[in-house]
Amino acid sequence: MVGRFAAWWCRLPLPWQMLLMFFLFEIIVGVRVFVEMRLLSINNNPMTALHRLLWYTYVFLFFAACYRRILDVSFEKLIYLAPGGVILFIPPLYAALTGKEFLMNYLVSRDPVEIARELLTLHYSHPRNYFMFPELLVLLLGTAVLSWYFSRRFAKTILNTVVSFYGAFLSAGLCWFSVEPQHDAVFSLTAMFHAQQFYALQFLSGIVVLSAILFLPELAGWVRRVPRSSWLISLLVVVLIYLLFFFTVVPRHDRPLAVADLVVLFLPIVWCSITPLLVADRAVPTAAKVYVGWFALLALTLFGGVFWEPARRFIRR
Repeated sequence: MVGRFAAWWCRLPLPWQMLLMFFLFEIIVGVRVFVEMRLLSINNNPMTALHRLLWYTYVFLFFAACYRRILDVSFEKLIYLAPGGVILFIPPLYAALTGKEFLMNYLVSRDPVEIARELLTLHYSHPRNYFMFPELLVLLLGTAVLSWYFSRRFAKTILNTVVSFYGAFLSAGLCWFSVEPQHDAVFSLTAMFHAQQFYALQFLSGIVVLSAILFLPELAGWVRRVPRSSWLISLLVVVLIYLLFFFTVVPRHDRPLAVADLVVLFLPIVWCSITPLLVADRAVPTAAKVYVGWFALLALTLFGGVFWEPARRFIRR
């Protein structure tokens, strides 16, 4: 059985290997989110689930982009980072074994000293996030070991470990923005979107940027092949989506539109607008089309979730 699977896997084209490994990670994340929201706590908000799915995916792609761009790791080797997602179950297992309440949150602080302390101690003594200490320790040591394995160079090992681990820690673990008056963050913003909506769009935007970095040469080659007329159509699609948003969601939302909403919407809308171009291009591997389509589907789901609650109130009027 194992031999047959290995033979089948070796015959599988690389794009499909990459896609299957990516979805293996997404399945691991889905199970982790379920355990976190349904077994260790009770949270029925689908927008929170989508926010957390996108958060974990962002962190995974951050590491993948660092390994690819700093260490020049081939995709053939890079895909095997995905099974490492099992370390996501360390915090819930820690909580289950200790019997303590599972309450984790972003690092909320504007104090550089406190932020530096949490970065260096890996949340060891944090009042809520101490469940993450074993997971973060394994991730840090694993990043250092893998960086040395792939590069065999001390300088590149240190560089990739610091940039990937602490870059992900800072960009995803620290609460940079708050759109709710009662929530603290480095920056307080005024926004129409509520917290879970805004954070989901924030990390989806980050995923767009990281995907572009990860597949930069392939993306650059594809961009050069696309005719200008197609880009004009995509631009019109972006404008139409924004107009649809202005005339359907904005008038029925419970808070006024702000600049932050337009900014956090931009990259997800752009992603959705170019997805048909990628799907229609016969030169693009099918697996790549599925990858792009997956995030376009999540973006549309997110847009629908943002729209649904205001629409439901509108229908009841």
